[in-house]
Amino acid sequence: MARIESLSAVTLAVADMARSTAFYDALGLERVHHQADFTSYRCGEGFLNLQQVAAPSPSGWGRAILWVDDVDAMARVAVAAGGVLDGEPADAPWGERYVHCTDPDGHELSFARPVDNPVFRPAAPEDIDHLLELNEAEVPAVGSLDRDGFDRLLDQADRTVVVRRGGSIAGFVVLVREGSDYASPNYRWFAERVPSFLYVDRVVVAPDHRRRGIGRALYRWVIDAAGDLPVLAEVNTIPRNDASLDFHADMGFEEMGRVAHAADKEVAMLRHDPVGATLRSGSLTASSEAPGAGETFTTLLWQPGVTVEQIVSSDAPDTHEQVGDADEWVVLLDGSADLEVEGVVRTLAAGDWVVLPAGTPHRVLSTSSGARWLAVHVDPPGTPA
Repeated sequence: MARIESLSAVTLAVADMARSTAFYDALGLERVHHQADFTSYRCGEGFLNLQQVAAPSPSGWGRAILWVDDVDAMARVAVAAGGVLDGEPADAPWGERYVHCTDPDGHELSFARPVDNPVFRPAAPEDIDHLLELNEAEVPAVGSLDRDGFDRLLDQADRTVVVRRGGSIAGFVVLVREGSDYASPNYRWFAERVPSFLYVDRVVVAPDHRRRGIGRALYRWVIDAAGDLPVLAEVNTIPRNDASLDFHADMGFEEMGRVAHAADKEVAMLRHDPVGATLRSGSLTASSEAPGAGETFTTLLWQPGVTVEQIVSSDAPDTHEQVGDADEWVVLLDGSADLEVEGVVRTLAAGDWVVLPAGTPHRVLSTSSGARWLAVHVDPPGTPA
């Protein structure tokens, strides 16, 4: 008896071939044939074809389901290329993560990937040896620890949670609350500025579970578990970890400031506030925390179009000319400084302020050690959010 073995191809009627090929090119499909009225893409072992027609294709015909390696990332690519999502990516009870999308001609697509639903639970004593092995496999992305050091970390943590998928440990996260005697300098930096929080000391994903959404699932669990508390974490900027910085930004984290531990080691200090949070508090950086050279910048508030930051200067500031793309109001809180604006030198004392319109050339000529500034950046009207 004859049987269907696989789907060979789906052919979609399109009204504008250039617009449609731009969309499907952006999704990363491989073109295997192209002419004015017909284009074919390789799609796994099958094909996706585009056929230009005189009128837009009728709706309601059904949906083409495309298996992808990262549903969330593909959804972002599709939106950037002109697609429209029908909701957010979600885990379905039938064992797939999926999202529905409509292409520029109105064709309904579904990006999907089979998954096993992750299961979260507190780490058990019998897990510890394996968790330490996973930790060491992630060095230098996380700090190396021996068994005694790992045990001390878990004792100081508020909780350690493992995630299991497919019958094995897929990853774990170590979380620390305020009030711990944990000696990490990054934890201490947060503790001096945020009264109550949940600190992500480390997130580790097992090598055989990477690129399957485990890190994102762990962070979603942490954010839900934090409730009304902000979630704090840090990411390397020297050496720069762009993948992690992009991931945290996508998860809704905002930068509070940066901490330089050495010439070749700097981290961005990140904060995720609960949805609907209205009250925030902290403390300004003290003059005694001035860097050895240059300046440190701490973001106190970010809203679309407005950034408020504190700057602490050394007595060896960066004297290169700067041209900002936002209007800036800056006040010297304490200390002294010489500022050159469009060739004119201005000597500032504590309490002096200046407005630097967007595009104004300026540079800092000198500052006293520990000079502290407060700066408010406002995007000019018409600036994209």
